[in-house]
Amino acid sequence: MDKYIDLIKPDVLLWQFCDNDFIENDLDLDEKSLDPTRLYKPYWVNGAIRYRTRSLSERVRVFARDYSRSLSFFIGRWDRFRAVRQASPIYDEIKNEGFGRPDFRRAFLVTDELVEMVRKRVGTIPIVAFNCSAGNVWVKAFRTISAHHDILFLEDVARDVERAANQGEDVWWSDGGHWAELGHQIAGNTLAKHLAPLFPVGLKLQGREDILASGGR
Repeated sequence: MDKYIDLIKPDVLLWQFCDNDFIENDLDLDEKSLDPTRLYKPYWVNGAIRYRTRSLSERVRVFARDYSRSLSFFIGRWDRFRAVRQASPIYDEIKNEGFGRPDFRRAFLVTDELVEMVRKRVGTIPIVAFNCSAGNVWVKAFRTISAHHDILFLEDVARDVERAANQGEDVWWSDGGHWAELGHQIAGNTLAKHLAPLFPVGLKLQGREDILASGGR
C-alpha cells in the first residue's frame, strides 16, 4: 500500500477485516491457531517488524519452501488436513472470553496500532471497512478500531451473508470458512448499496488527468 497509494490516488479504500487478523498479529495466539499456512511470518513487535518462526517445524517449513517444492507441497497438504481434522478451539475461546484474555487484548492493541499507521499514511482518503463474520467479539473489536481512526465500518455486509446461509442458501465454500460465489455476490450488493450514494458515478477525478486521457484504462 505504501508503494502504490500515491501512484493510484484512490477515491476510497475498501478494507475487508477477518477474525484471524487479530490471531495472526500475535505470536502466542498464532501458535494456537493450527493455521494451515504456517510459514515464517512478520509480526509487529514493540514498534518494529520482527520475523519469527513459531517452532522447529516452522524452520522445516521455511527450508522446504526455499529448497524443496515436493517437500513443501506435502507439508502444505498435511497442514490443511490437520487444520480440518483438528479445529483449533482458540476462536471459540476468544468468542467466550473476549477482552478478558490478555493475549487477545494484546492482539487488539497491535491491530489498532497497525490501522492507525494506515490512516496516517492515506491521510484524508475515506476508508470503508467490513468484516467477514457477524455478531461476535471480533465485530466489537473492529467497530472500536474503526471508530478510533475515522473508518466507516459496515456491519450489515456479513449479516446479509449469514442471513442467506441461515435461509439455506449456498454461500460458503467447501471449507466452511470462506464465501462462495453467492456469498461474494451478496456482500458486493450490500457494499454497493452503501457506496453508491457516497461515491456516485461521474465524481470528478481531481488530479487524475492520466486516467481521463486514457479513457479510464
